[in-house]
Amino acid sequence: MDELQQWAFPLRFFRENLKLGEGGEEGRDNDVARETFERTGASVMGKRMFDLGEQAWPEEAPFHPGLRRDAHQA
Repeated sequence: MDELQQWAFPLRFFRENLKLGEGGEEGRDNDVARETFERTGASVMGKRMFDLGEQAWPEEAPFHPGLRRDAHQA
């Protein structure tokens, strides 16, 4: 697991939203994660991230904001 993202895995919102199990840490970090997710209106992905995401995410993906895929290659 990437150290940059390790802080998120114990959070209650993150665990429940990604279906990693119930419970988890609550507090300001959990609130910020939930608030950030709830206000996200869309995600922008480049080709590589989109292609990898298509393979990795289950049919019932936990993230449901709109998606814009930038297909232009330089």
